[in-house]
Amino acid sequence: MKFDKVIGHSHNIEILDNMIESGDINHALLFMGISGIGKKYTALSFAKTLLCTEENSCGNCPSCSLFEAKTHPDFFLIKPEDGVIKKKVIEELNENASIKPYESKYKIYMIDGFEKVTKEGQNAFLKTLENPPSYLKIILLSSNKSLILSTILSRCQELKFNSLDKLTIVEYLHKNYDISVEKANFAAEFSNGSIGTAIKLISSEEFNEMRNKSIDILDRVIKGDLSAVLSNAEFFESNKGNIDQIFDLYLLWARDIYIYKLTEDPTIVINKDKLHLIKTESFLSMNAIDNIINSVMEASKNIHDNLNYMLNIEMLFISIREECK
Repeated sequence: MKFDKVIGHSHNIEILDNMIESGDINHALLFMGISGIGKKYTALSFAKTLLCTEENSCGNCPSCSLFEAKTHPDFFLIKPEDGVIKKKVIEELNENASIKPYESKYKIYMIDGFEKVTKEGQNAFLKTLENPPSYLKIILLSSNKSLILSTILSRCQELKFNSLDKLTIVEYLHKNYDISVEKANFAAEFSNGSIGTAIKLISSEEFNEMRNKSIDILDRVIKGDLSAVLSNAEFFESNKGNIDQIFDLYLLWARDIYIYKLTEDPTIVINKDKLHLIKTESFLSMNAIDNIINSVMEASKNIHDNLNYMLNIEMLFISIREECK
């Protein structure tokens, strides 16, 4: 039962399986990968197996029951609060480390989003990482290695979780959710190889509304209606936190126009549900499409550099309109 529901990541699963079989388990593991890639689910499956008092996370022993109920006394899952994990939380873990396990052979600390631990907290955690008791196993999950101190990294065995291939995600979505192949394809492409993100995309009505609105505005601008930007200023203001997704939608859209113009093959278009719009925009030159892509990327960079948000949105669409004349 150990990892039977984990999607992909066979190499990492093999490593973890070997650890379990041999009993040679590193005191600290670092699971690295983008959000929603499956590293947390894999880590939970691994932790449950280590804590199982029978064999291979049997699902029936008292330990497995406690784990499923999220009341296991030897399992500690730490997550950010308000986007941060404070030093105080880490110090409490340090103090608790000397207390032996109650139910199982091991005690497990799992810190989800370790890059959110403050620098002071990371330094404090070195106390436990450098000299952990034999029963303590530490699993750190992170999507941003650059925010973790080198002294922490050097004391962990890293398992890198790579993006899943598109076909794996499409097959999983089509098998487990009542959606069309076209919708599964779009979610797989847009998710950047993250199964968790893909599931959220097909389940989120808010995302679908944002996608439809974003593409409608872009389509109107391409066809000459710059007023679409001003009349939808509130939309962009309210989606400031989603602007990266909107820009990704625009890049994917430009890619579809480019591919369709080049091949006239609708089967390789990602936004298949909006093929009728893509066809009407294929009048754009290849150079214009390239410039639209560059304009979107430049606007994204400017916004990330904290330049005026709405001004950059307006300048982006003015630039796009100029390319479409």
